[in-house]
Amino acid sequence: MKRIDSARMKRNNTRLVFDLIREGESVSRKDLAEKTGLTSPSITNIANELIEQNYIVESGHEESNGGRKAALLSLNPNAGNIIGVSLTATAIYIVITDFKARLLDEMHIDMGDAPAQDAVIEKIVSSIKSIMDGQGVAKEQIHGIGLVTPGPIDVENGLIINPPNLTGWHDVPLKAIVGEQIGIPVEFEKETAASALCENWFGKAKASKVLVACGVYHTGIGASVVIDGKVFHGYGNSAGEIGHMVVDINGRQCACGNYGCLETVADGRSLLRRVKSKLKTDDAIRRECGIADVDALTLREILDRAESGEEAFRVELLTCARYVAIALSNLIVSVGPDTIVLTGDIPDYSPTFVDSVRQYIHGRPYPGHSQDIDIYSPALKRNTEAMGGVALVYRRIFKG
Repeated sequence: MKRIDSARMKRNNTRLVFDLIREGESVSRKDLAEKTGLTSPSITNIANELIEQNYIVESGHEESNGGRKAALLSLNPNAGNIIGVSLTATAIYIVITDFKARLLDEMHIDMGDAPAQDAVIEKIVSSIKSIMDGQGVAKEQIHGIGLVTPGPIDVENGLIINPPNLTGWHDVPLKAIVGEQIGIPVEFEKETAASALCENWFGKAKASKVLVACGVYHTGIGASVVIDGKVFHGYGNSAGEIGHMVVDINGRQCACGNYGCLETVADGRSLLRRVKSKLKTDDAIRRECGIADVDALTLREILDRAESGEEAFRVELLTCARYVAIALSNLIVSVGPDTIVLTGDIPDYSPTFVDSVRQYIHGRPYPGHSQDIDIYSPALKRNTEAMGGVALVYRRIFKG
C-alpha cells in the first residue's frame, strides 16, 4: 500500500485554501470547507496557521441570519511586498506589489539593441533598489524577487545559458548575482513561462489545464507550456523554444545558426525589415504613406499604422501572424492546449495580430476542438511577465 505523504498533503491543502482566499475578496471558514471538501477542523487549523504567519486576516463578518456572524478571511495586503523583474532582449520591466498582488509601482527601462551584459545586470540591481526606495520598503519586507529572462535557461541552477538574442550571455548565474547583490531570495524562470503563470494565478486562465504562452517580441519569439499549474521545462530546459521551429526550409539564417526559424519571418525585426524593404523599393507606396525617412520607422509606428488600416503595413503584419499561427498549430496537435496567451511587443499593441492568429487557428478543420481554444492577449500587457515573477514568489511561499 502506497504511503501517504502527510507533509505534502498539508502543503497541497494549504495552497488550496490560500488560492480560494486569494481569488475572492473575502470568504468564511464554512465556505472554504464546502469548496475544498476539507473538514471544519482542518480549515480552522490551516486558517489559524496562515493568520499566525500574517498572510491572511479576519476582514469582517458575514450578514447574520439570526445566528452568530461568521468571520470573513482575506489576504493581508500589509503582509509584505513582492518584486517581479522581466528582462527582454531590449528592455527591463520591474513591478512591486503588496501581498494581494496589487500593483504599487512599475518601471520600464529601455536598454536598446544588444546591451552590454555588465550594464544590464547593474541596471537590474539599481532599478530594484530604486523601486524599493520609492515605496519606502526595506528588504526585510520583501518576500522575494521573481526574475524572468529569455530562454534557454537552466532553471535549477539559475543560469542564462546562451540566448540567441542576448549576445555574449553564456552560462550567466543571474539568479545568484541578483540575490547576492540585493540580499533577497530570488526565483528564476523563462519569460514566457512567467507569462503563463501570471495568467494562471492572476488572469483569465485560472481554470486552464494546459496553457501555452507565446511571446512575440521586437527581438525573438518564445513559448512555454504550463500543465495543471506547473511549467513543463522538457529535457535540458528546452521546451517551448518555438522561435526556432523551422517554418521556411529555404529561409534566411537565424541568430541561433539554423535556417528558416520562426523568428526570421515573424518577430518585430522581420516585420521592420519587410516593411522597410517594401517602402524602399516602391516609391509610390512610400509617397502614399507620407514617409520621408524609411530607416527612422519604429516597430510601434508600423503597428499603429497597420491598426489604422494602412494596407502596406497591415499586409506585412498579417504575414507575421500567419507564421505564428502555423507554429502554434503544430503545438496544438502535440500538447493539446485549452488556452493560448499571446504576449510581447507585437500582441500587446496589435489587436489585428491577435485576431488574425485566433481566426487562423479557429478555422482549421483538425483537430476538431481548435475553435474551442481560448486565444487572447492578457490585460496586463507588458507587465504580464514581471507579474509572472510575482506568481513565482507566491508559488515558492506556498510550495505550489
